Amino acid sequence: MIETKSAQKKLLYKANTFIKKTSYGSFVRVSNKEYKIKETIVPYELLAKVISYLQEPKKIQLIYEKVEQSHFSQQDVHRAVTLLLKMNVITLTNCNYIDYNIFMYVVKNYRDHDDVLERFLQSKIQMISGSLLSPQKELAKAKLDFFYESECENTGSDNYLLIANSIQDLKIQADFRFDCIIIMTTFLKTNVVTVVRNIEELAYIGDVLSDKECSEQIVGDLMFNLMINYALLLLIDFHSDYRIFGNAFFFDEDLAVYNKSILYINKQEASFSIKTDSLPVVKQKEALDQFIVKAKELYDISFFIDFKKTSEMKNRVTAKWMSGNKKVSRTVCGELLEDVVKQSLTEMIEGYFQEGTLVAFGNEQFYHQIINYCIEKGFYKVKYESLMKEDGNKKISIINNQLFKIEDASKNHVSYHFSIDTDLDEYKTEESGISKKTYDINDALKTFLADAGVFLTFWDDKGYFHKNGTFIFRVNANE
Repeated sequence: MIETKSAQKKLLYKANTFIKKTSYGSFVRVSNKEYKIKETIVPYELLAKVISYLQEPKKIQLIYEKVEQSHFSQQDVHRAVTLLLKMNVITLTNCNYIDYNIFMYVVKNYRDHDDVLERFLQSKIQMISGSLLSPQKELAKAKLDFFYESECENTGSDNYLLIANSIQDLKIQADFRFDCIIIMTTFLKTNVVTVVRNIEELAYIGDVLSDKECSEQIVGDLMFNLMINYALLLLIDFHSDYRIFGNAFFFDEDLAVYNKSILYINKQEASFSIKTDSLPVVKQKEALDQFIVKAKELYDISFFIDFKKTSEMKNRVTAKWMSGNKKVSRTVCGELLEDVVKQSLTEMIEGYFQEGTLVAFGNEQFYHQIINYCIEKGFYKVKYESLMKEDGNKKISIINNQLFKIEDASKNHVSYHFSIDTDLDEYKTEESGISKKTYDINDALKTFLADAGVFLTFWDDKGYFHKNGTFIFRVNANE
């Protein structure tokens, strides 16, 4: 077994930076971020010296000794190193895998680079033969040797590579333990490299791909080598706690490559489950934007949205959602684009799932949905309300220290809200008797759910939409 960690951390340049001397000091670009550093804070010459010296991992004390040979003080060097660390130009590592071909790729792209390298290189991948041809096996072995190096021995791998030359190759009996299987198809018009983590996902991907159009022949050596590269990049990504890719790459016959996600949707009722993690804080507009972007990147759900102007110059939005043989389409017209988009997406998702499914984009709509649904269905009994303020057609009433009721006669509309809603701060006056004390929103929600005698279950999208502020959920009565 290879010694994976050294006793002392080292500094290393991440090879991800453009730096240029300017009239004011230094201009630095790191990935998609830009920084302007004044010469009086850290001189350009010192930044350049540190970066140049750290092209290979160096012990921390050596960087001070090396640079101090010039006219810079230890304090100057410390300030430069601290700044470069904050900008993600250099990093700390105690990994001993520096001679491997993937070392700099992992260091550059993953914040948990040491853990990724250790997990990847200490669990060498094994091939599942199937109908693998001898030339394919040789090509695959050569590529694996390039990534792993010959002296990197398998220490008990539970990672596998399945190269499928036909749909039958996907129908394997996985009666062995595995952490993941990287599947690589060679027989489709658009081939796929994806990762499965259990037997259910393995069966699922076989069903999904069996409906796809087959090619007249398996891929040639050029495409095969390209796909093997991406198979191993996907395996590297699998070992990170901060993954940068969707879980599948797709390859067209013209060598075009694109990355998407496969949710491996559980179509059974059990796909709605309790989530114990805290809710992400997302505004409605951001949640709508993220849903549209993320839904278009999915493979096992086909999502389409179309924006048009009507002859009356209103916004018309059509949203379509299809999975398997099930297809739902909704068209909505209206004045405000954000409202029209929200309504069309909400009706589309609610139409796809069974009755009783609620959809909320962003936290404010989520809390509003729960309160009004529970009161409408009679789960939460409003026992007392007191008129707090009347403003024209609008009446504001208090239910308790955490709930308000708003009646709008002009719209013939009644809605309920948490009193911690910032939009209602103007109504929290001394005359109203309502405390301005800030309640934790999660505590307020838990109290409300307990009083209503209900619990929430969320669609198990593996966090794909949930973490971006789209909540697809149901309200369930306690037995």
